[in-house]
Amino acid sequence: MPIIHPCRHCPERPTCATRKGAAAAMAPLKVTLARLSCPIYDAMFAPGDRVASSIGGISKHRRFTVNGTILHASAKKRGRWLVQVDADDVDKTGLEDDYGDSMGHRPFIAVFPDRMIRLDEPKRQICKLCGNAKGPDGEHIDTKGANECDGVRSIGGCE
Repeated sequence: MPIIHPCRHCPERPTCATRKGAAAAMAPLKVTLARLSCPIYDAMFAPGDRVASSIGGISKHRRFTVNGTILHASAKKRGRWLVQVDADDVDKTGLEDDYGDSMGHRPFIAVFPDRMIRLDEPKRQICKLCGNAKGPDGEHIDTKGANECDGVRSIGGCE
């Protein structure tokens, strides 16, 4: 069976009829790798969705979970969603040393959907000026606490 992207990191992979149909169509062609455009995969998450993301190394002992807000699909890393880490999880993970910026914006991570779990929380708003996720009450939150929007678009640091 060929390796099909984005099916490789899709949580629906075992039961997906689209994947099985595509694999069956490619079987006589001896294709080993394919990339499909999948509406199910694209609609899995939306900007503002709250998720818990498992990040870290390949070993499950080195992984840890952070909560965050989905901003959009990653433009640089196909098949991943760009997630802005919550302010209270930044200290827990140590990401501020590697991914933070001098303006106090929270770090971003690019995550495959099979490493995300949707949280039972309402969607968050995304600021149209700076592109950062707002807090639960619509306020701007950065690593230093709630601040007014600085209008600086910081998306793409870790994308």
